[in-house]
Amino acid sequence: MTKIFVTDPAGRETALEAENGEPLMKVLRAAGLGIKGSCEGALSCGSCHVHIDPATNNLLEPPAEDEIDMIDLADGAIPTSRFSCQIRISPALEGLRLSIPA
Repeated sequence: MTKIFVTDPAGRETALEAENGEPLMKVLRAAGLGIKGSCEGALSCGSCHVHIDPATNNLLEPPAEDEIDMIDLADGAIPTSRFSCQIRISPALEGLRLSIPA
């Protein structure tokens, strides 16, 4: 299990114990944090968009080119925007902080 911290659109922070190997999108959906993931991880809808805290962004591998292309189309994209369907929970992500844009 890996502990991550998620701030919802209302500003409330939640600590989650996430199963290693699971897509971050699935973890956020199971926690009821408002992530839709309408395309079920096919990287075609953008409804799992999250903002990674710059202080922990270095815990993640850089996004693939296809994710970068989709981030460019996301509403409210920032330099640390990612799609949670493209991130797999691993021990390397211990302490990851992210927020869900409104």
